Amino acid sequence: PWQSEIKSYAVCGQQLFVMSSLTNEPMGIWQYDLVSGALERLVANQERPFQYAVNQPPLEHFFTNAAGKRLSYYLLEPARLAPARPAPLVFGCMGKLEKAYVWDRYAQTIANCGFYCVIPDRRNSEVSEWAADAVSIYEDLKKRINLNPDRAHLLGISIGAATMNELLTSRPELWRDAIYLSPGSL
Repeated sequence: PWQSEIKSYAVCGQQLFVMSSLTNEPMGIWQYDLVSGALERLVANQERPFQYAVNQPPLEHFFTNAAGKRLSYYLLEPARLAPARPAPLVFGCMGKLEKAYVWDRYAQTIANCGFYCVIPDRRNSEVSEWAADAVSIYEDLKKRINLNPDRAHLLGISIGAATMNELLTSRPELWRDAIYLSPGSL
């Protein structure tokens, strides 16, 4: 029944959960019963959970690190950014074959929860360079944004978990905790 773009969906048993809108209204979360065909809006965009919702892909940033290598990353700001208050950060370490910008639904969800979300673009890097690149990106971010260094979290998906393991081992003081999703290694 959706007339607009479906941003994300998940199936749980006989229920389909969709992030979209039926017509021209702002996006919300819908529950569709696959057996009965019953449709219910669970969360409207105007309601508190999505009051300041981010609904855009992360912006790409470029810089050259100390070794002279040009790096890029995608950054999405928190939906409710307080100018004088440092915001927490989630640093995404994604899978080997994934392009950073295809993970915008993760970034949007994280930003809607009040965090900066950064995802390195590693298409021009070897796996062995990912952790060093991540530290370079983190150092660049500290100069660009008002982030809370005591609230920097790692998100590792698939083979990105190996990079996360290396970051946790080599620079444990930078990270508060780590979230593993479908890890390729532990």
